[in-house]
Amino acid sequence: MSRYADQAALTHHMGQPYVQKLLEWTQSGTLANAPEVSALDQLEGFEFARSEVSTHPDPLLVFTELEYKPGGAETILPYWRAVFEKTQNDEPGALLWQLAKNTNNPDKLFVLHVYESRDYLMTVHASSKELKECQSFGENIQTGMKLRFLKIQGGFLYKSE
Repeated sequence: MSRYADQAALTHHMGQPYVQKLLEWTQSGTLANAPEVSALDQLEGFEFARSEVSTHPDPLLVFTELEYKPGGAETILPYWRAVFEKTQNDEPGALLWQLAKNTNNPDKLFVLHVYESRDYLMTVHASSKELKECQSFGENIQTGMKLRFLKIQGGFLYKSE
């Protein structure tokens, strides 16, 4: 889900010492278990970002991985559309929202969402009729869910919990 302004920005990022060190480490064969790498395709029409996302002092960043039975990710998309529209139009404390599909596993979806606070996520977003309907529909087709809470530290995302 990363985007760079141009090739020069990508080249600059990839040339950073920390990135080079990470690449060396992952290619050295010293990993006990290889990390799972997911190639993600942003789903068109499932993204928004409010200007406050870049200035908020301590946003709550959540990266959610959802896995469904075969064909389930496609089936649940209309429910995710309703969640997206509700979030974009009626939840000003939702600062960013993106839905992506795993290109290697069409039954996995990923949501990157950013809120002004954990309280906002739990009291406003999580209580929406649209999200509850999506969860209800997904009960019989969802096979897994992982929530990852992230923090921005030194310009990078770190798992916070």
